[in-house]
Amino acid sequence: MENKQFSLKPPPLPPEIDKGALLGEIIEAHKALGRLSGLMENLLNPTLIAAPLLAKEAVLSSRIEGTHSTVEEAFVYDAEGAVGREPQKTTREQDTREVNNYRKAVFAAEEAIKKQQPITERLVKHLHAILLDSVRGARKTPGEFRREQVFIGKPGDTIESAAYVPPPPQELPRLMSDWERYVNTDEEKEDLIRIGVAHYQFEAIHPFSDGNGRIGRLLIPLMLYERNLLPNPALYISGYFDDKRDEYYDRLHGVDETGHFEGWLRFFFDAVSEQSRRTQRTVVEMNELYHRMSAEADGLGLQYARGLVDFLFERPAITHSSLKHRIGAARGTTYSLIDRFVEAGLLEFFPSEKKRNRVYICRRLIEVLSR
Repeated sequence: MENKQFSLKPPPLPPEIDKGALLGEIIEAHKALGRLSGLMENLLNPTLIAAPLLAKEAVLSSRIEGTHSTVEEAFVYDAEGAVGREPQKTTREQDTREVNNYRKAVFAAEEAIKKQQPITERLVKHLHAILLDSVRGARKTPGEFRREQVFIGKPGDTIESAAYVPPPPQELPRLMSDWERYVNTDEEKEDLIRIGVAHYQFEAIHPFSDGNGRIGRLLIPLMLYERNLLPNPALYISGYFDDKRDEYYDRLHGVDETGHFEGWLRFFFDAVSEQSRRTQRTVVEMNELYHRMSAEADGLGLQYARGLVDFLFERPAITHSSLKHRIGAARGTTYSLIDRFVEAGLLEFFPSEKKRNRVYICRRLIEVLSR
């Protein structure tokens, strides 16, 4: 068998790209991003929309790697975690922890970008350490580049039969340094080309022993945010990659085999356009739901009712303890508030093995996010 994978090394940066052949897709992607950005910026409180959308992206990106969890499970796990929990006992719990680690990594990166910190090797390693904290892969040097040769293929493959063998570990410092320079300079002036090429290059370098796919996809909305193409990193682009998973990998491997980026970039721009439109529809639904729920909450005539609606859009699963911490009210007040929200259909009790700190979920919001 021909051992072709050893010639599949990442092309040098910046690559030569026929921008004219991609102009239509680039323009359409920018238009779609612009409409989504304008919608988010005109919301009364954009932060209430960003947090739930991030959970959706975390679930979809993790699903591509075979992780099985839902938006609802992620929020419930988060609510239970706020009052402490035992180590994960089941595969499903491990999956949900991985999803929540993804969200934590994005929050950390967003804060770094707000402080004008560039997207660097150091930041990427920090995000990787968060992603692999206390989950499968935690023994594979979280936050550190791999020190051994790895290969990518089907179960049972050897390095000789693998579909792709990334560069050896001794080449990683040079390759990642080139990647960092490309991301943070104007070698490529078109932002969407830069982000698409950076994603491919990161996956081809495969700098970590585990978690490369999730980190690479996580960086896409962060780069869009860092380049001011979005007001927050809330584009769940992994939905498109998950729907077209085989084509996603085929397009990336197409660059491996030919060194030409046009096929991958055309796919990437279509992903940005389509997911911008999908995210826009979701944002509209969430915004309409927020106003309906706010009106219903106002009708209850309770002091903290509107504050609880805001809290639910930040954390759609809550406990009495988390609500008490949020609004600073007496324990009896939080119990009464939750009871009234349950009676009004604004909250729903979530059955759990935990007998203390019962979890309540905003079913309406979770249904919007699960579509």
